[in-house]
Amino acid sequence: EEIEILGISLERELFSRYRVLLLHLLKWCFQPERRSASWLRTIDNQRDEIGRLLEKSPSLRGKRQAEMSAAYPRARKDAAHETQMPIAAFPDACPFAIEQVEDETFWPEPPNPSS
Repeated sequence: EEIEILGISLERELFSRYRVLLLHLLKWCFQPERRSASWLRTIDNQRDEIGRLLEKSPSLRGKRQAEMSAAYPRARKDAAHETQMPIAAFPDACPFAIEQVEDETFWPEPPNPSS
């Protein structure tokens, strides 16, 4: 029972870290004029902590996509609130692949208005 509770707690942490990371990636992408060192640090920190969590609990690797997918709608809603942009300004589905989200060299660019 304790192991099950620990597993649930770790999944909840993974979800939460993806939520914060996706929120900041969305803000980085959709409000480039407001980019800050604080956003950069938050993105880097969340990526580091996700990596650390996966290193300490390899069994979570198979749950990465599910947790990220579950976190995206919440991150999208948070991004709309924090940016004061309409929620429709953000894609319905996550615009980033999990490999991009976790890649410390990936920094999304604003969407092309002509696309």
